[in-house]
Amino acid sequence: MIQLPPTIRTSLGKHLYRDLIRLFPIMQGSQNDFYSKYLEKLTPRNFDRGNFITKVGRLVHEVYFIVKGTVMNFNTRKEFRAGHMINHDCVYKNEM
Repeated sequence: MIQLPPTIRTSLGKHLYRDLIRLFPIMQGSQNDFYSKYLEKLTPRNFDRGNFITKVGRLVHEVYFIVKGTVMNFNTRKEFRAGHMINHDCVYKNEM
């Protein structure tokens, strides 16, 4: 397998995740080493309407960046739209 140089991988990642970078201030204006370290860890996922991302009582290890669509928290009835991150507080605090 051919490994791309870090500068090319970073440029490619910034291009592929440009919508996410545009929506989330935490992703904007960072140094290239930040992008090269973290953009590779992102995994794009699509969820069908009605599918659960996580359930109450589960320990979560993933943060979700909503780029398109809406996510509903069925416990609080709160809606999260494009530009929101979910689970970040649970991951940070290592909580359920």
